[in-house]
Amino acid sequence: MGYFRVVKAQVIRWTRTEFFRPFVLFWNLILPFTWGLQFYFLYLPFEFDTINLQLLNASNLEVDLLGFTLTGQFCWVLFINASLFGGVFFMRERWEGTLEPLFLSPGSRVGVITGTALAATVNFLWFSLGLVISIIILQVQFKIGSLLAVFFSLLVSFLVLLTMGMFFEAFFIASRLGNMWATAIQEPLQFLSGLVFPVQYLPRIFKAISIAIPLTYIFLILRGTLLGALTLMDIYLELSILLLSSICLFFLSSKFIVLVERHVKHKANLTLF
Repeated sequence: MGYFRVVKAQVIRWTRTEFFRPFVLFWNLILPFTWGLQFYFLYLPFEFDTINLQLLNASNLEVDLLGFTLTGQFCWVLFINASLFGGVFFMRERWEGTLEPLFLSPGSRVGVITGTALAATVNFLWFSLGLVISIIILQVQFKIGSLLAVFFSLLVSFLVLLTMGMFFEAFFIASRLGNMWATAIQEPLQFLSGLVFPVQYLPRIFKAISIAIPLTYIFLILRGTLLGALTLMDIYLELSILLLSSICLFFLSSKFIVLVERHVKHKANLTLF
């Protein structure tokens, strides 16, 4: 089967089986709400309503604290869906004994991981619904200077998160411990990528790590364009890095899944036992 046929089949399959599952609703509606409250209340002891962001070109801007928290949740939950849910899906395949037939089929392997990552992002619609309701109730004020900048920021961020999902899925297929790894990487990524606080406040040694994480730039451009009225000229450097990251991740995922398939078949690792 060709690439696009496999992608379509995976999207339809996983959307039908997962979209209304309690697990998906919990991760997209209940847990983000508690995360948002936790991150927002961290700042309540301090007497300020805005927070400072620093771009790669060293320019600074002040953004609303509530908007900072909500846009952070927007990016993070999309990352969870695109990058980690796909891995969880493949763990279910292994538990149910359907992963081995999948990789014995003639379908495109890259199409399998692309379609699974894309299907996982469909679950994000639940969070989007909750986010819109929260914005209306809390009366969040956006400061948009360029709709074109917002559009490209959202588009490029989605592409990067989708290709990150493909890479993580290939990694999770190679291991029976996919759930453990998916859980273990969340806290370090939250700390290093700027979800809770801007990365310019990180210790120097951790800043060197944060600049290698695509999520760092996604948080910057979305917060900047939605809350700081930034234009394309203000974020061209961050967008360029993200586009390059997306291309590299797609290429690496395409090569990695071939190596992973060879490895798991050699080790007879496609089943749970």
